[in-house]
Amino acid sequence: MKKLGNLLETKKSVVYVCIFICAVLLSFTATNNPFLPRNTGVDSSVFNYVAGVIRHGGMPYRDTFDHKGPLIYLIDALGQLIHDPLGVWFIELITLSVIFLFAYKTAKLVGCNNTKSLIVVLLCMLSMALYFEGGNFVEEYACLFIMIQLYIFVLFFTDKEISNLKLIASGICFGAVCLLRLNMISLWIVMCIGVLIKCIKDKKPQRIGRFILWFLTGVCIIVLPIMIWLIAGGAFKPFIEDYFSFNILYSSYPGNGTLINIVKAVVIFMMTPPVLLSICILAIVGFKDKKLLDLLCLAALFLSILMECMAGQRYLHYGMIFCPIAVYAFSKAFTSEHITQLKIFKHKAKLLIGVCAALVLCIVGLTVIGISLESLVKKVTGMYRTEEFTEAKEVSDIVVANSDENDKIIVLGINDIIYLLSHREASSRYSYQKPILLIDPERKEEFLADMRKLETKIIVTGKDSEIKAYIEDLISEHYTLIRTVKQLEIYKISK
Repeated sequence: MKKLGNLLETKKSVVYVCIFICAVLLSFTATNNPFLPRNTGVDSSVFNYVAGVIRHGGMPYRDTFDHKGPLIYLIDALGQLIHDPLGVWFIELITLSVIFLFAYKTAKLVGCNNTKSLIVVLLCMLSMALYFEGGNFVEEYACLFIMIQLYIFVLFFTDKEISNLKLIASGICFGAVCLLRLNMISLWIVMCIGVLIKCIKDKKPQRIGRFILWFLTGVCIIVLPIMIWLIAGGAFKPFIEDYFSFNILYSSYPGNGTLINIVKAVVIFMMTPPVLLSICILAIVGFKDKKLLDLLCLAALFLSILMECMAGQRYLHYGMIFCPIAVYAFSKAFTSEHITQLKIFKHKAKLLIGVCAALVLCIVGLTVIGISLESLVKKVTGMYRTEEFTEAKEVSDIVVANSDENDKIIVLGINDIIYLLSHREASSRYSYQKPILLIDPERKEEFLADMRKLETKIIVTGKDSEIKAYIEDLISEHYTLIRTVKQLEIYKISK
């Protein structure tokens, strides 16, 4: 162990290899990893479908509906251009590598040596594994920009010089997160207040003007080209309607953003191990040392939880944006005497923390690594066979057999993987309809108008789909049931 510690402290290349290995292991848990092809997650399938529309000359919002920011579709489109279908996974691998690199750099900045910094990286990987849920979510890419931004804020609050280039990078990170989903900007809200306080306290208010100028320059660098692209493509007005108006409607929908649902979501996220540990560490360190940065991180974590839970949803992948603050908290746990010498542990805190950490790392780590390597093992041993189709693959094969490449289909509900596997385009702007049509009556009428045109060659629907009930008469009059695959029915337009 001593030799390993000396190697980590003296060989930077070994550190970087370890960081990359952590990224590879976590990337293997992604649903789009190259070793075990499987259906991508619900959100990821939608993003990939929109990316495909872009690649074929269409525009998000104008030609197909989704209510996330445009950057996620451009990321997936870039991935498809690199390689379809593995390019998105490659971008995820790079994303995770950079996240872990800046987690390491942040830990070093807080005061950890190489060994402790790598342990922080490992804890970051395990935390992200808890929230990952197959990957390719907006939270995963937002985590990248938040992690970089946190590093820059730590630089500032530890009295390091902040160059104009770093300020531009801060603006780019902020703009990128805004172009993914607006309710993930809590770090900037809290920390910018802290920057203002520190500038006034240090009697250097003149710095504020420089900060704002170069920060806004960075924002413009990433936001303006994308806005120009949307305007030129006639998609700016639909973008405003989908990204802003619909999200407000979605958050305020009675079944979502009720007080009881928000409270439940907040409690659930606060009880997840990375968040709970971070709150405890930051509370102890913050109120003992009374350092502004520690208290700001604690406040940013609470605000992040609250903003993520505004819609009352409890999707675990939301938690990925808490990981950068967790990195800072874990780093403080290794460097603050208030944690390492807690009296309640009777002066054996290091031993107790070490034993607990070892147990957690063994249990969780082996689980994560096991899931990661499952893909590789099955591929090498031949246990996975591509002819073993999933339900979605079987349905997509039926769609392909009963339609031409230029025919349009519709999949009722939310199951965009069928479009991707069958290489067919949706006949409506609403490739998925749930919960859109349940929330917005105007969009429901728009979808029904699309269906009444009878330009849909194939309809795929669940037997008890709520959306199917909207067009039951149309289906019975103009379509014929050709196959049933488990709970999915495939209808073809009658000649």
